[in-house]
Amino acid sequence: MRGAHARLLAVGLVATTMSGLPSAFAASRRGTAAPASAATPGGPAAFAPAVTPTASAPASSASPAPVSTASPSDEGSTLSPPIVDIPQSPRRTHFFGRVSVGFAYRWAFSQSMPGAALIAELGGQDPRWAGSVRLHIEAGQLLTGLPHQVVLIGPQLWLSVHRRIRVGVGVDPGMLLLSRRTMPGRSMWTVVLGGHVGATADLMQIGTSGALHAELGVGAYGLTQAPGPVSVSTHLGLGYRL
Repeated sequence: MRGAHARLLAVGLVATTMSGLPSAFAASRRGTAAPASAATPGGPAAFAPAVTPTASAPASSASPAPVSTASPSDEGSTLSPPIVDIPQSPRRTHFFGRVSVGFAYRWAFSQSMPGAALIAELGGQDPRWAGSVRLHIEAGQLLTGLPHQVVLIGPQLWLSVHRRIRVGVGVDPGMLLLSRRTMPGRSMWTVVLGGHVGATADLMQIGTSGALHAELGVGAYGLTQAPGPVSVSTHLGLGYRL
């Protein structure tokens, strides 16, 4: 009995095993056929849209164009004409002025005539030469007590021989007045014709062209209406030149 049960159980196992083989074989067939169907023209993969790779734009080998950063003001300054400073000519004429006061001594009428002198000049100058109109006013008293006055006006020329020294020459037409002893309040006068030479030495520079200077001059004159036909004078003063 037991032998019959064992045989039946073995037969059942074999039958069960044999019945499962076809289904496992079919499943294995379906797994291997799926890739093949995707490769066939009629398979499901044939209807999938083809993906075309997009080509990226090639980078430009040319460098970017430079961008101008010039402002409108820069353009205006570039277009405007350049400003050029033209140095002044060293020969350019400048204003010349001079004034001095000092002591004066004159010999005339066979008498000594000490006094004071005021000299003023106006004109033009360059670095070497100066020309002006000179006014000379002199007032004093004879040793006998009679007052006298001298007024001279004429052209003057100066030459710079050194940075601080100038020499000059001038013509001095004018008039000499002398009070009368016998007629108080009345004067005799005579025309004075002559000239002088002089020199100045700068003592202190003031500004670009001005200077405080010492002056020395000597002159000789002819008198037209006087007992003595000749007059000699000298003066020493301190002045300022513009």
